Amino acid sequence: MFKRIFTRAAALLLSLSFLSCGYVHAEDGQAGNIKGLQEAGEAHGDKLISGDDFDGTPPSSLVYMNRITDAAMEEAQEFIIDSTYESDTVSRSCTVRELTHDLTIDAGDREIVVILDDLKLDDTISVRADGGNVSFYIKGDIVIGGNSNGIIWHQLTNNYIVTYDMSFPMYFYSAEDAQAELNGKAVMCGNFYTPELTVIMNSKGNYEIEYISEYYPEYDSIIRAKPVIIGSALFKAVKGENQDFFLVFCGGNAVQSDEKKMLKYGDANDDGLMDMSDVVAVMQSLANPDKYALSEQGALNADMNGDGVTVNDALAIQKHLLMLD
Repeated sequence: MFKRIFTRAAALLLSLSFLSCGYVHAEDGQAGNIKGLQEAGEAHGDKLISGDDFDGTPPSSLVYMNRITDAAMEEAQEFIIDSTYESDTVSRSCTVRELTHDLTIDAGDREIVVILDDLKLDDTISVRADGGNVSFYIKGDIVIGGNSNGIIWHQLTNNYIVTYDMSFPMYFYSAEDAQAELNGKAVMCGNFYTPELTVIMNSKGNYEIEYISEYYPEYDSIIRAKPVIIGSALFKAVKGENQDFFLVFCGGNAVQSDEKKMLKYGDANDDGLMDMSDVVAVMQSLANPDKYALSEQGALNADMNGDGVTVNDALAIQKHLLMLD
């Protein structure tokens, strides 16, 4: 019976697979109404928070900074933004030393570098990018608070629903012994490659993130949190008085608290992603459960509609990957 199930399902999957792009996509919708899957992470004390499996001290920041060229750093040092800068936008590499108003960094389709040089930020820095990205280099200490919402992606709004496959067009690197302090309602968005950065978390976060499943109504609005870091994060240490902050990881693995554990629908092999390997894992577990049994968490993730793991779950995963659901 399992062989017949596997053969029929495999034929249908193959008939659809020519459309597959290999990635999970967020459904169409406006900000605040986009469904998706995420992991909520929580950290305490000096734990290393990482999207990768590091055991002990990770490599130097120089390992991660190869995307920043010497020319880009030199260009950033040539253009200084301080209290005399009147425009509310900038579209080139620069060094920010002082701000007296909110600033939008518009990268367009280019890769630009922004040096944050011993900055006390009481205003908001937001990033726009149309195919490009912004690499922030934290030099010395930065303190974010006051009226600042932090350093954010312009598409992020209150009650925005982020997806685990979402990639922020923002990258953070740091000098040795750099420190970032977040206070008030400030958050930071992006991909953090900062193994020598100490982060002091005093902020409660200004953005309320909702985690939902597009498959199982019982789990709608399962968690609401005000995160401090949104994106994938690697730090030297996390300190601060606020011990109930949240890190929202998109495209990375979180350190989860047991109380906030989430079902990652479709992630049958429990590797943090929904992709074609999960379809294979479901079908193999049905065809030969003794050899290819799913883990307890994988079985929970794979059950897309709450009726147990069946061939219909493999089809549902495939349809979601192909944006046919």
